[in-house]
Amino acid sequence: MSRTERLLELINLVKAQTGRFTVQEMAERFGISRRTMLRDLQALSAMGVPLAASPGPGGGYSLAYPHRPISLSLFADEALGLILSYEAVLQDAPSPFRQASVSAITKLRCALSPEVVRDLDRLRERVAVVGVERTYEAPLLQELLQAAIDRRHLRVKYDSRQRASERLIFPYGLVAALGFWYCACYDYRRNAHSWLRADRVTSLKQAPNVGPRTPMTLTQWLHQSPDLDTKKLRLRATITALGMKALDWSAFHQGLTRVSDGSGVIDMWMPASSVDFYARQFLQIRCKCRNPVATGIGASVDSYG
Repeated sequence: MSRTERLLELINLVKAQTGRFTVQEMAERFGISRRTMLRDLQALSAMGVPLAASPGPGGGYSLAYPHRPISLSLFADEALGLILSYEAVLQDAPSPFRQASVSAITKLRCALSPEVVRDLDRLRERVAVVGVERTYEAPLLQELLQAAIDRRHLRVKYDSRQRASERLIFPYGLVAALGFWYCACYDYRRNAHSWLRADRVTSLKQAPNVGPRTPMTLTQWLHQSPDLDTKKLRLRATITALGMKALDWSAFHQGLTRVSDGSGVIDMWMPASSVDFYARQFLQIRCKCRNPVATGIGASVDSYG
């Protein structure tokens, strides 16, 4: 049982208690140490669960307001939708919202009536969120998000698959995809909007003396038109269904369209300086497929500027 699951189960047990309970009793119930249970109870208190501690013999923990009126009115399926949304975000480890999401789920369950919680648990036994499991560290994820909120330029060291480099970027936000977190940004090194894997950003610092860029929400960034202040090449390509399975879609997010039969079509403008980057993407597709010819890649390039 994960700590998140344990905290959710613990809040159910705490709400069901009619009197005091001890740390040792709960620790034995979950098969963990007394110290771990004490940390879990402190975490519940920090999340807003009204626990009261009574020291000395016969003491323990209890709900400070066991008969507090319920202020949240949700049906079980509505509550489940919220919880699954949080869990979907938590799939992309390490999420910058992990602690807040656990807190929100705990508060949500605490505010629901016992009848709705029982219905919720029955639904929860039949629904699961399964994603691409990743194990990695992205220690600068929160800093990238804050820079996007504050609209600050950053100088970062980025360790790509080819080589490490220093880049000046303007972050617009974070995107979760395929089990990874990406920083959506304007990359001055490539002179184009780009995706950077957040776990490959090894260091960052503010770049205060750079002129501001046009404000843009992340939704606008995902649908933005290509910049016209630099030489552009128009890339057109068709890829079979087999090739689509090996494609790193994030590199072609602006112009990739999936066809109903599983194949794909790419039609997009790219900076002339990025020809090598996109050529490598196609070469990787051919290398990943056992039958390179079956990828069926056909491409053409036009230019302007």
